[in-house]
Amino acid sequence: MEKKVAVIGGGISGMSFAHFCAIRGYKVTVFEKGNIGGCLQSVSFDGESYYELGGHTLTYTYTTVLDILNHYEKTGAIREKANLKFEAFTEKGFVSLLSRISIFSLLVSLPRLAFVKKDKLSLESYYGKVLGKKNYQNLFSFLFRAILCQNPNAFPASKLFKKRNKDKKFPKKYVLQKGVQQVLDVIRTNPNISCREQTDVTAIKMHEGNYQVCVDDTIIMETPILAMACPANIAARLLGAGFPELSQNLQEIQQVQVETALVEVMDENIANVRKKSILGTGDTFFSAIRIPDIEKVHWCFYFPADTYSEMEKKKILHKVFQVDVEKIDLKVARKFQLPNFKVPNLDNVENIEKHIKGTQLFFATNYMDGLSIEDCCVRSKREAERLAGIL
Repeated sequence: MEKKVAVIGGGISGMSFAHFCAIRGYKVTVFEKGNIGGCLQSVSFDGESYYELGGHTLTYTYTTVLDILNHYEKTGAIREKANLKFEAFTEKGFVSLLSRISIFSLLVSLPRLAFVKKDKLSLESYYGKVLGKKNYQNLFSFLFRAILCQNPNAFPASKLFKKRNKDKKFPKKYVLQKGVQQVLDVIRTNPNISCREQTDVTAIKMHEGNYQVCVDDTIIMETPILAMACPANIAARLLGAGFPELSQNLQEIQQVQVETALVEVMDENIANVRKKSILGTGDTFFSAIRIPDIEKVHWCFYFPADTYSEMEKKKILHKVFQVDVEKIDLKVARKFQLPNFKVPNLDNVENIEKHIKGTQLFFATNYMDGLSIEDCCVRSKREAERLAGIL
């Protein structure tokens, strides 16, 4: 059988799947509607300092990511990153995270850790039990909201904070010399991988056992092996005609839009006053990651997408930093799409697994095993191993 693979989606899921196929000798073509990157977006204005607008931290528990970097001999690009420290922004101003915890409620609830299981429980149900409902509402719901960039209440507790092995040869937290997106740049150097950017695939068809990748009415590739590494709603649309039951399960997984904005506050006092990243405790923003460099301090703000105009964002930032809007520079912004995954969607994932079992259709995407960078790579590796087992 011809060792040719098509991958729809050029984020960390699609590119890591391409990597694990390519090292087995497959010729992989990655189709990406925009530019390779997905939820990893590293930007630079001078070619030296890089700012993260998407996923912003790697850790020594991300051993699959480290394996990829090691394969291409790029672990030398790793740069240690300090632990993020947060303060909470409330309607009354800035407060410490600890001030929002009820110690009594915590002490009463923590013993439940020994017997409350995460299976089939939401973050609200599980952590409300083991940390206290009041603590969940006052603090931890906002921490989870910042991690997921969406309302976290119905998100499955089992999909977050997984136990992982640690590779202590590397820093506990790190980025790469040219930003987190460099992971994808490293992968695409593999000669067995071809990336077709700015290619908006509009349909997937079946013909004599092969998958036809189509743009409008033109077949641009025909292959026996296809991997979906795009958002669930896009996968549902592309597979709808040929795989109606699979498409229906994918449609059940809703999406949320997130917008990130790199912000420079042109007031020299701000760097001295605001020394921590910021946890949003209202509806205006999820979090703001503080990014210090040699001369300036920037923040990457995470907003609900398509909610605020540029001036409205500046007014929010004026309230946060207490400086004139003229001193707030929104340098660059990006939009992302994430799965709004909920406990009932665990059944949808089980059904998707049943539909693709034994087929040469693969799902390497961030709603299958979790939303973290490592979750995506682990899923991709597992699906590539399934491919190798089939063939």
